[in-house]
Amino acid sequence: MVKETTWSKLRELWAIRRRCKQIQSEQGEAASPRASSAVAPTALLSKPLFVCFSACFFAACLLHARDMWHHGWLPYHSAPLPLNCYWTALVILDFIAAVLLLTRPRAGLAMALLVMGSDVALNVFARFDLHLIQHAGGATLLLAQLLFFGLMSAVALYFSGRPEADQANLITPNDP
Repeated sequence: MVKETTWSKLRELWAIRRRCKQIQSEQGEAASPRASSAVAPTALLSKPLFVCFSACFFAACLLHARDMWHHGWLPYHSAPLPLNCYWTALVILDFIAAVLLLTRPRAGLAMALLVMGSDVALNVFARFDLHLIQHAGGATLLLAQLLFFGLMSAVALYFSGRPEADQANLITPNDP
């Protein structure tokens, strides 16, 4: 008799649990049209932003690849070897950041911030400490790079406060 009541109680608890899950899924489906309409404006605004960020990283990748094409492996001969290696590695790092920004925006934004932060820091070091970047547009390019990094940091701060479910709706691989 004890075994029978224990099993019957367990079956009853499992039935209650299934019903609770069913109610939660029904409520989730009922709430999703409102949630998607609330996310849609920011998602529509953020997709072009991430595409723009990605295009900038693709352009940077192509610039570093062009330098390698014209000047060979480790093309920045006046720079110390570690700096030369880093600037050469930016071909791959910029490409990875650009692809991640399109496919996985949250990871892409983190990668982009790491790449941009380190690149800006090393470019400031190369310009003002090593005196390597002395061409006429060097300061302007460095300022543009710093502003781009500031914009990306602001976007990262904005999206860090949003729930992950909303961030997942930014860009999906199936988008046209």
